[in-house]
Amino acid sequence: MYTEGVGIEFRVWGVPAPQGSKNQFGGEANPRTKPWRENISVDAANAMMGRELFTGPVMAYVQFRFPRPASHYGSGKNKNKLKASAPVYRDGTPDLDKLLRAVGDAITGFVVRDDRQVVCWVATKVWGGTPGATIRVEPLLDITQGVHDVQDDSVGAVLADPGGLSLTARGRH
Repeated sequence: MYTEGVGIEFRVWGVPAPQGSKNQFGGEANPRTKPWRENISVDAANAMMGRELFTGPVMAYVQFRFPRPASHYGSGKNKNKLKASAPVYRDGTPDLDKLLRAVGDAITGFVVRDDRQVVCWVATKVWGGTPGATIRVEPLLDITQGVHDVQDDSVGAVLADPGGLSLTARGRH
């Protein structure tokens, strides 16, 4: 459930960088990861405006935007015109889970006490727009309020966000 008016939303500029493998010294193998995480942390801290960290479960929405390659555009007089066949979603690298790992670590200590508080991620990777990410973090109420028994095989437990997006958790059949 959504607690209206207490979440935060902020934008981070720059090409999103995944957090993946470590180098032999325990640091990030990707040199772009640390600056990307630092940008997220700074923008998250600014968005919190001195508020207390969220202490309970949260839901995070993230849209990662990547610059389009030249192949998405026409040639010659159409070089600035997007092709009709150009995709909206980036379905290649970097992996979405590695991008989210960087976000989770970057908001720890700035938005949440620990990134394990993020119990639900809603995320997309898209082409176009100004490269970066839009991140929204919303605290959740205890979704078991009014539920007498939650079991592994329950079907149709619904968690809905204020924007009308419904996520249905379906158990085993």
